[in-house]
Amino acid sequence: MLSRLHRKTVFIGKVGNDGFGQMLARTVVEQGISDLGLRYDDKVHTTLALVLKLENGDRDFAFYRNPGADVVIIPELSEPSFRTFEASVPRRQGQSDSDSSFRWPRPPFRNTTA
Repeated sequence: MLSRLHRKTVFIGKVGNDGFGQMLARTVVEQGISDLGLRYDDKVHTTLALVLKLENGDRDFAFYRNPGADVVIIPELSEPSFRTFEASVPRRQGQSDSDSSFRWPRPPFRNTTA
């Protein structure tokens, strides 16, 4: 992890204001990662991801959300702190701000709680 290489790192995401979200927040800080980009949601739970190991060695993933806090973060991504973060990300030489390879991805979902 970059934090172990003495690089400044920040977690950007949203968790529910529940036991799982609080555990994740503690883990982020314990790993030396800034939690300045962490948002809590009192209305939805923290998404849980289950990783299942198959007999052939492959993995399968199952998600518990209805919705989960991670899918309702879209409004917060326009907060000034996130815009500042995006503007401070180093670019490759010759890469412009309009280069689509370095833009926030457009998620395939909408905020259904607004």
